Amino acid sequence: MRLTVKSVLALGVLLSVPSSFAPAALVLETQSFDNEADAVSAGWTEVESRVTPNDFGFSDTNNAGGASNGEAGGTFPRTGGDPHSYYADTTVGGVGDLSMDLHATGRLKYQNVNADGEFYFGWFNTVRAGFPDSAEDYLGFRINEPNNASGDFRMEAAIDGDQGPKVYVPENTALNFEIDWDADGGVADGDGLLTVTFSTIGGATSWVSTRESSSDITWNAFGLLANDGGPDARTALFWVDDLSYEYFISDLPLTWGNGSGDGLWGTANNWNPDPSVPGSETFAILPVGTGTVTVAAPAATSTLAVDGGTLAIAAGQKLTIQGEATFATGTTLSLGAGATLSAGEGSVATLATEGSSTITVTGGALSIASLTNSSTTATLRKQGEGTLSVRATDLATAAQVVDLNSGTLSLRPETTIHELPFTLGEYAWNLDFHGGAFDT
Repeated sequence: MRLTVKSVLALGVLLSVPSSFAPAALVLETQSFDNEADAVSAGWTEVESRVTPNDFGFSDTNNAGGASNGEAGGTFPRTGGDPHSYYADTTVGGVGDLSMDLHATGRLKYQNVNADGEFYFGWFNTVRAGFPDSAEDYLGFRINEPNNASGDFRMEAAIDGDQGPKVYVPENTALNFEIDWDADGGVADGDGLLTVTFSTIGGATSWVSTRESSSDITWNAFGLLANDGGPDARTALFWVDDLSYEYFISDLPLTWGNGSGDGLWGTANNWNPDPSVPGSETFAILPVGTGTVTVAAPAATSTLAVDGGTLAIAAGQKLTIQGEATFATGTTLSLGAGATLSAGEGSVATLATEGSSTITVTGGALSIASLTNSSTTATLRKQGEGTLSVRATDLATAAQVVDLNSGTLSLRPETTIHELPFTLGEYAWNLDFHGGAFDT
C-alpha cells in the first residue's frame, strides 16, 4: 500500500488542534491484494461477507486478470435481507463527501451462476449502506443480473439510490473499469457528474454510464457492498483487482459522543459530526464529560486529545497513534493484560495497567505522570526508538518488571526504583536518570 498526497486544500478551520494535524488532502491509494495480511493492514475489512449464502472478501485467486494472484470478491447472493455486508477499506480518512473530485480504476470480472439481484462497488457509508431496505450514501456502480436475451450482465453508474443508463457488459471476461466523479461537471447548476467506463483489456471496446446528481451524501469506506444473505441463494461471482482510488483526509476532527451508548471506540455512531470510526489520518477528541471509551479491536488515529474520561485498551488489543497523544489532568489511560499503546509523542496523566502491557514510543518522547498496576506479576515493556519518560513516585509499586527492549527509559527526579528487576533487550537501549533513585 502506498499513500500519495496529490493536492492540499487551503481550508480554514477555526478549531484548537495540534499543529501536527493537517488540513484536507486528496490521497491516492493502491491495492493489489497480493496477500491477505497486507490487505488487512491497509484497512480492508470483511463484515458479514462470509454469512451464507454470502462468500466474498479476500480471495487468493486471479480471475480479474490482475498482475498477480490475490483479489477481492467471491459469491454474491440475490439482493435482500438486512443488515448489509461488505468487504472494503474502512480507513479512508474519516468521513468524505462529494465536494471534491474523485477517481478510481481497476479490473473486474463477472461470472453468472443463477443470479437475480444486485450489489455495488465504490465509495459508501457503512452505517447507511443498507438503510432502510436498500443502499444509500454510495457512489460508484451497481452490478445487476444478466440480460435474459444476450446473457451480458448489466452495469450502471450509481449514486445515492439513483442510477444512470444500463450498459450491457460481457460476462466471464476480464475488463478494466474507471470511476470518475466531477464535483462541478453536471449541466444543472450545483450538480456533479458521475461517469463510469468499462472497457476490454487494451481498450478496443468500451461501455459508458453517467449520472448527474446534487446528492448530499457522506462516505467512510471504499469497496464491495451487498446485503446480508437474501431471500434465496441465487448467486453471481464477481472479483476486482489492481485498484487505485482516491479519498480525502477530513479537515475536521472526530469527537466522541457515544451515540450508540455501547462505549466502544470502533462503533461509528459514537463519533461526530458524521458517523465514522477514526483512521490513521484522523484527529480524534474525547471531550470533557467522556466516561470510559474502550478499544476492543485494533485501532489507529493520527492525533488523540483526551480531555475527559478514561480510554481503556482491552486485553490483547492495540491502539496506534501516529502523532501526538495528549491526556489532560484527571484523565486515565487503562491498558488491559497484553494491551499495547503505540504513540509518536505526547503525555499521559495516569496510566493504569491491569497486567503485563507494552508501550511503544516510535519517535520523540511520551511522558507518563502517574503509573499504577493492579497486578503483582506485571511487566511493563518499553519498545521503539523514542523515549518513555516516567514520573511515577515509586516504579516498583506500579510494575514488577520493566522490560527495556529499545530506545530510552527516562526516570524523572521524583521517580524511585525500589527492588525492581530489569530485563534488557538485545537492541540498543538507554536507562536515563534525572536525579531519581535506583534502590536495589
